[in-house]
Amino acid sequence: MSDRSSSGSSHSLHSRGTIEAAAGASGTSCKPPAVWSKAGETALFEFLLMALPSSSDGGFKMSTFNQAATHLKETFTQQRGAEKTVTSSCKALHDKGL
Repeated sequence: MSDRSSSGSSHSLHSRGTIEAAAGASGTSCKPPAVWSKAGETALFEFLLMALPSSSDGGFKMSTFNQAATHLKETFTQQRGAEKTVTSSCKALHDKGL
């Protein structure tokens, strides 16, 4: 068995000084959350009710949520907050059960 200690190595597991942040990385920000109105929530759930016959035992398919997001974008052209996308809004609101 060979000795694999790092005693003679020029590489260290410890930092050798400070790490500089990449240019522009310090100004990162999160996207604003989607803001749901009662009308938007109602439109989403009415859309999902219409799609209910095509759902499977496991629930709605992602394509149904994609269609719902497109429907909301076309119906509510003036939105507050972030755009209502499938993963960030439509499916999340459905899963939350509001």
